[in-house]
Amino acid sequence: MVWESTPRNPLPHNTVSPADFLDLAKPRNTVFSSMAFIFDERDNLTGNGQPQEVVVQDVSASFFFPARVDPSSALASLSKMASPVTPTS
Repeated sequence: MVWESTPRNPLPHNTVSPADFLDLAKPRNTVFSSMAFIFDERDNLTGNGQPQEVVVQDVSASFFFPARVDPSSALASLSKMASPVTPTS
């Protein structure tokens, strides 16, 4: 896990900006063998009934590399396990 702290934002666990992530992930990097990103966002789940807001995480393909998992097979496994969501009131 990489965090950054800057003079403008001195929080000890500030997330790395997209531009800084790209700089850190460049091929000339000799510190990290691999880098991945996780991005939280909110989306609307639609279908039958009212749309529901859900929190999702986007990840880069390299997120799966430390576990030696092929991203396409991981997505196929997840889609097989997925079941319809039943909204609760």
